[in-house]
Amino acid sequence: MELLDPSTREYGWVATVIETVSARTGISSGWNGEVWLAAEELEQRNSSGRVMSDGALQVHPGLTLDPLRKAYDNDRLSPGELQATIDAAGVVTHESMHLLTRSGPGVYFAPDHAIEEYLADLGTTQEIRHVVGELGLTEQHPGLRELSIQVAYPATELALDPVTRYLADNDERKLPEIHDRLRTATLTQRCRTLAELAVERKLGAHPHAPDVLVPRLEALQRPAIAGLVELDTTPGLDPETVRTKATEAGTAAIGAIEGLVDEAEGRKEPPFVGIQYDESGLGWDPDQQRWVSAAGGGELDTGHLRKFLGGLRRPRRGPETDQGTSGETRPAHQRRGSRGQSIE
Repeated sequence: MELLDPSTREYGWVATVIETVSARTGISSGWNGEVWLAAEELEQRNSSGRVMSDGALQVHPGLTLDPLRKAYDNDRLSPGELQATIDAAGVVTHESMHLLTRSGPGVYFAPDHAIEEYLADLGTTQEIRHVVGELGLTEQHPGLRELSIQVAYPATELALDPVTRYLADNDERKLPEIHDRLRTATLTQRCRTLAELAVERKLGAHPHAPDVLVPRLEALQRPAIAGLVELDTTPGLDPETVRTKATEAGTAAIGAIEGLVDEAEGRKEPPFVGIQYDESGLGWDPDQQRWVSAAGGGELDTGHLRKFLGGLRRPRRGPETDQGTSGETRPAHQRRGSRGQSIE
């Protein structure tokens, strides 16, 4: 692994993308100014880039910097080279989206990770045109304007896009508010924020919203969306299986909201007050404000999940410290890479 010299033009390209994303979103970046060339390390993870826990960025030079260099140095590119160019910019843009996220106290769980990747993909799709424009590539290669990028985590989009649209009452004008609220929440509070949004928008100022309804909905939604990232990162899964399971996850998450509304409005049994155990074996203890293991009490062992923005370990520079996302060399149905803060 090699540290990229800040005086190089390649470093300047990466910095331009990170700065553009931060300026466009209005959120300060957590980038520490380091860019590491990590082809071997990322290939082992089937990735093209990731963000480390100390805010450093790792990129696969062959999948990011090399296509950009070719685009700058040649006035004519083949269709494949044009696609590689916008994909390379997309990798760094996705990672830049992760750099906007703050971890918050505690640990993040698989459902929080799923929401994070959904937001990173969403932001990448929204900003890629501006990023390529800031890099000065659209004037040199107008064909880039006609291209689109494949999202890195399609299962999270298939499941969570309908959920956010449901919360926005299918009103495009309300969607940015939903996305911004999720994006500005800390990583460890992403799933809870989704539950808060649902309760606020579907039940208003309900007297039991914060102490009963939000924790209960969070417990119901977590198992529904917990497996989304795994769908996108498990090799060999049939694309139709991925689509079906992701769609079912989104339907289940919306169903949890509708069921809770029925309970709160008296059309079903009222919500149970206390520890709510869900199908994933996690229980939310509203008194202690933490998730516990349904199997035997005590806090859940989450060491294997603390990969992002300061987990259990003191951040170390290098591949052992996870915060990243990744990129890829992928089958069509898989992520273009897990390309974000160790968050793969």
